[in-house]
Amino acid sequence: MMAEIFSLIGSLFAALASGLLAIGHKMSDRVRK
Repeated sequence: MMAEIFSLIGSLFAALASGLLAIGHKMSDRVRK
């Protein structure tokens, strides 16, 4: 049970991190232009 919860949280954090990275790249591109 705990392992499933941890894996779920891990995948959520991974998705959040990738989303933040994508937003960061878009923002940096805007700043450069």
